[in-house]
Formats: sequence, structure tokens, C-alpha cells
Amino acid sequence: MPSIHNISSKQILKFLKKQGFLISHRKGSHVQLRHEDFFVTVPDHGQKILKVKTVLSILKQSGITKVYFLDNL
Repeated sequence: MPSIHNISSKQILKFLKKQGFLISHRKGSHVQLRHEDFFVTVPDHGQKILKVKTVLSILKQSGITKVYFLDNL
């Protein structure tokens, strides 16, 4: 089972797209995705591991629980 401590921006972008989020726009190294009433900003640094607080913030913005994310990653 994956850990919340070693998630890359590439993995989280792939997961959000699979959940129905669409890229709204991108500016520099940040991508903004939207899905219904949710807007999520994700730093796009490829395979670089994101900080735990950043991952939890992205999940909060998207309305996805930590358990659901880890089970479906």
C-alpha cells in the first residue's frame, strides 16, 4: 500500500484526472484542475516527492479523503 509520505505530483495529477478532474489552466509549474464545484491547484514538478502537508492540502481542496486516495492510488 502506498504511503502519503512518498507521493509525486505526477502520481497525484494522474489520480485526479482518473477521478474526473480536468485541467483548467496552467501557469508556470502549477496546474489548476476543476471538477464540478472543486478547484485544485497542484504543483507540477514531475517525479519530485511532495511534502505531506501539500498532499493533504490538495486532497482537502478536491474533497477526497486520505483513505480513499490511498486505497485507489
